[in-house]
Amino acid sequence: TWDGDAALAALAIRTHLDAFTEVKEAMDKMLAELRRQQKEEYEKHGLCSKQIDETEDDIKVGGYTRDDLDALATKLANKIATATAAIDKANGSISEYHVTLKEAGVQRKEENALFQQAVADQHATMDILGQAVSKLKEFYASSAFVQSQHKVPGAAVSKEPQRPDDYQKSGSCAGVVHMIEMIIEDAARVEQQLVKDEQQMQSTYEQVAREINAGIEAAQALVSTKSAEKASAEASALETKESQSANNAELEKLANLLRDHHVECDYLLKYNDVRQKARAEEIEAILGAKAILSGADFGKEQSA
Repeated sequence: TWDGDAALAALAIRTHLDAFTEVKEAMDKMLAELRRQQKEEYEKHGLCSKQIDETEDDIKVGGYTRDDLDALATKLANKIATATAAIDKANGSISEYHVTLKEAGVQRKEENALFQQAVADQHATMDILGQAVSKLKEFYASSAFVQSQHKVPGAAVSKEPQRPDDYQKSGSCAGVVHMIEMIIEDAARVEQQLVKDEQQMQSTYEQVAREINAGIEAAQALVSTKSAEKASAEASALETKESQSANNAELEKLANLLRDHHVECDYLLKYNDVRQKARAEEIEAILGAKAILSGADFGKEQSA
């Protein structure tokens, strides 16, 4: 009957519609999964690019830091070497100054000993000659001296002995005394010159000693200054070395991290466009199929 045929047709249409509904639901699930994958890969691509860029930037900064630390280490090493050389040179100068000062002292001592001996000799000469002059003056000034006159051969013998007051002393006595006194005066002048020379040598020695001591003080001050600079540079060099070690460790860590990023992301970064396009095409295809299924009119087909 017609009613029976209509019922069967309705059942058939309902059966087809139920089947399409299940297919479209499956398509919806596929679309949802594809869109989820598309979104996740897009986000993953962005994250990978960001992580790689940031890590590469950190490595670049670490490289700059490494170069700066290497340059600083070289500069500090040169500063330490320069300070060490200056200290060694100053210490050498101090040693030479001490040797020179000691030699000057020995020479001054020898010169003073010669001076003392020469003055003593002059004093001894003047004392001896002074005693001789005193003796002669005393002798020739005495009125008690009596000496017999030389007798002239053939002359008449005096009946009375000659009186002491009639004796004529040697006329050359004054010349001898004067000559000795001149020698004494010469000795006194020699002594004065010796004293003057001694004073000059002592003054020269004192000036040399002052200059040497000033040189020693200047060299010691330089040693102190350069020692402080060296100690500071050595402390900075130690800190720099520790910074270099820490930076090198960080660079190694970043290199490992970058390698891991590439292992994880290189495939995605290389084929991202291809995968995104293929998945988009797959989504379009499913959407097209779903549209076809959604637009089918089985009622019209059945009535025809």
